Amino acid sequence: MQSVYAPKLAWLQNDYDDIYDPDYNDMLRVSFMHMFTRGRLGRLVSLLSGRDFETRTYTEEIEAESFDKLSTGVMNFMNEYSFKNFVLAIRSAGFISPKLLRSKMTLDFCYTLFLILQRSGEVTKTDIKHYVQKWFVLSTLTSRYVGTPETQMDHDLREDAIQSSLDADLPESYDKEAFQSKITLLLNHFVDMAIQGYGWIANAA
Repeated sequence: MQSVYAPKLAWLQNDYDDIYDPDYNDMLRVSFMHMFTRGRLGRLVSLLSGRDFETRTYTEEIEAESFDKLSTGVMNFMNEYSFKNFVLAIRSAGFISPKLLRSKMTLDFCYTLFLILQRSGEVTKTDIKHYVQKWFVLSTLTSRYVGTPETQMDHDLREDAIQSSLDADLPESYDKEAFQSKITLLLNHFVDMAIQGYGWIANAA
């Protein structure tokens, strides 16, 4: 009997892009994080067992709901349109070679962010791409998900942690449009350096 996931994976046989080459653990992590908005993968085992973290009891309802959410998460992860557009966003930010990628955890989190924004239905496709690019660049430059990645991911998935981090070093009265413009110029600069083959991108390669 063929798995329900098999047809969703058929497109991969013709996919040769190596910018993001996730394994089973990456798929499980991203599927879990974007559906449950938690960063510690160990919590998944408890949820699939029906654990209610508030009452510290186990229920069949939570068990069933958790399996359904994880299954939906896996389907979202494997979606050809989503996956290819995420990879395109990373490439468009100037990261055109796997040698430039310091941490797969950073890719995992940014794909999680991509899927969360896409599911929300409140952000345009153009803005999703830009937000993901911005977060990927900043996370890469600061090694945000190196060291204790699950702790940082769990923090970032809570409420407005991502926006707060982006705004942390800016005054309350800062011009958001000007800031957005500067980030766009920075991303374009990375792309130019990658194309021309010099600067820190060339050295990283």
